[in-house]
Amino acid sequence: RDVAPSRGLGDVYKDSTSAKGFIFPISIRLSSMILAFPVVVQEISLSPNHAAFTSGKHALLAKLESTQAKIKNLLEIHEKTGDELLLAVDYPAKKQGSETDIEETHPVGRLFDLDVIDINGQKLSRPSFRKCIICGCQAQECARTRKHSVNEMQSKIEEMLMEFDCQKV
Repeated sequence: RDVAPSRGLGDVYKDSTSAKGFIFPISIRLSSMILAFPVVVQEISLSPNHAAFTSGKHALLAKLESTQAKIKNLLEIHEKTGDELLLAVDYPAKKQGSETDIEETHPVGRLFDLDVIDINGQKLSRPSFRKCIICGCQAQECARTRKHSVNEMQSKIEEMLMEFDCQKV
């Protein structure tokens, strides 16, 4: 894989205009959606994560369509470390941003990591901090202090994915 999971989307944007066949003009914004599990949980087989990723992808594409954004290129990457979607998006004037609200509105949106890089290669800020899937506090603080165990995270992720899978039926 040319785009290593440990590299940020901004690094890909700044390094090159091509990543594994993904071409995007520098004048276009780049969006990324990853079904993100904590690193220690990534190794554990969690199902139905592909269905959750596909649902999130459809929600993101619908959101972009509703803003009349034009997708110039799309690349899906499916690796054992997770699923990733890269999009080169051309937004109409004054219609940019708000993809990240899918993290709060989709049934398993809190498991998504949506990032948007502007035409200057800068990651756009979220309007608010991400919330912890277990306690609802600021996720970065819980991660920094290791407030929750790997077992707690795994159980919560599995519970969210199973609830999501049951809702689909």
